Formats: sequence, C-alpha cells, structure tokens
Amino acid sequence: MGSNGTYAAYIQLPAGLVAPKPKNISFEQAAALPTAGITALQVFDRAAINPQDHIFLTGASGGVGLFALKLLLANGIKNIVATAGSMGSIEKLRQLGLQKDSVINYRNENLTEIIKLKSNQQGIDVAIDAVGQHLSEVAAAVLKPYGTYIDITHFTTAAARDQLFSSAAQIINISNFIHAQRLNYPYFKKGLDRIRHTIEQEIIQPAPIYLIGNLSPKQSKKGI
Repeated sequence: MGSNGTYAAYIQLPAGLVAPKPKNISFEQAAALPTAGITALQVFDRAAINPQDHIFLTGASGGVGLFALKLLLANGIKNIVATAGSMGSIEKLRQLGLQKDSVINYRNENLTEIIKLKSNQQGIDVAIDAVGQHLSEVAAAVLKPYGTYIDITHFTTAAARDQLFSSAAQIINISNFIHAQRLNYPYFKKGLDRIRHTIEQEIIQPAPIYLIGNLSPKQSKKGI
C-alpha cells in the first residue's frame, strides 16, 4: 500500500484489501480500474456537486478524469466543460455524451475566455483538476468566488494558488496516500466494491485498454 511494487508475477497482500472483480469484464479491464476509480470516487465523497453546477474538468481523457466524467454523467450532471489534447481524445469524450463545444483542446490560446463563455460569464462552480501546471491557472481563473477547486495532482502553480486565495475558493486535495499510511483497508475495499457495482450494473463502462504483451523492459517502453 502506498507503493508501486506490483511488477511481479505474484504479490502478497492483506485479505482486507481484496475485492472480487466485476463479473462482466476481463481481468485486463479490471486491472485498469482501482487507482483511477477510487480516486474519482473520493471526488464525489468529499465535494458537494449538484446537477445544476457548472463543472470544469481538466485531463478528462486520462484515467482519473475519464472515470470522474463518467460518474458526473451517471449522476445527471450535464453542465461540463472538459479538456483533452488530441482529436482522438476529444472524439472519445463526445461519444460519451458531451456536447461538441463542451470539449476543448487545452492548447487553445483562448481557453480561459471559452470556458467563461460556457458559464455565461458567471464562473465555474467546481473545477476538477487532473493535470495541474498551466491548467491549474486556467481553472483558478474561471472559478467563481467561493467556488470549489479539487486538486488531484498537487501540481498547482504559485499563480494558481494566489488566484484561488483571492477568490476565497474551497480547495479539496485528493489523495489516497493518507489511507495507505494508516493501513485503512476498509477504505480501499469499499471503494473497489463500489466500482464493481457501477460496472456490473452498467452504470458506467470500463475504460478502454490496450494490451502491449508480456511484461518486459521492451514492452514497458512500448506502453509508455
């Protein structure tokens, strides 16, 4: 727990951490779910997100961002502006149900102005930042006063922190490490069981996966 020590054929771990995989997906699909899924669930457990809220989601095509987006849509939250970095990623997000003009390439020079227009210049209620750096500054700039900034990366810039302080934003830091430090097995097991429920009940679909072959240095580089 709290390590990356799973590059092995076998691993020993406490039984309290183990949960059954969803019955309707493969082992490979299940392996891609836990980290992103538990992190995305924490967003909903700790932030009060309402259906009428305007949401800004960075890194929406990444692991955590994609799971969070699916949870938003499954809970009837439609006022979402999301960023992605390629036409393939943008198209994938549109296929999930986002409006064409609600998915924006983060390289767009007018990104901040476009997002403000999407909220009718009223500002974003909740910014879910799964990228950080420059996009943390964009998220801080479009957030309304007293809005909620959810930090998944710990990569906010000094300029973003200054803006968030000036707007009296509520800042929620998302990290599973604190639960690992405390050996809080139920937190992880309950999260895995909730993920299994959403998949088996087809509330959300698992993320697409790409098999790169057996584990080896060559194949690892290929995956990267």
